[in-house]
Amino acid sequence: MVFATAAFVGLVFFFVYAIKFMKKDVLKKWLMWLLIVGLVGALLTCGLGWKGMKKMRDDFGPKWGQTTEVPALPASTK
Repeated sequence: MVFATAAFVGLVFFFVYAIKFMKKDVLKKWLMWLLIVGLVGALLTCGLGWKGMKKMRDDFGPKWGQTTEVPALPASTK
């Protein structure tokens, strides 16, 4: 959590600095490159993350008493 907070504060400071001191065309160029790299990176690595999540669920779920089944709703008593 500490590292995520530090990264977020760093990004905010970078954006404030960039908006204040960078020229508009340079700022647009940086924005486009960062968006492209972020989207391509997310698309390339999302499969790896899904495989890891599935493996952890399959390996550790039953041992801890967790199931993948949805529990039935309790019958109403009137």
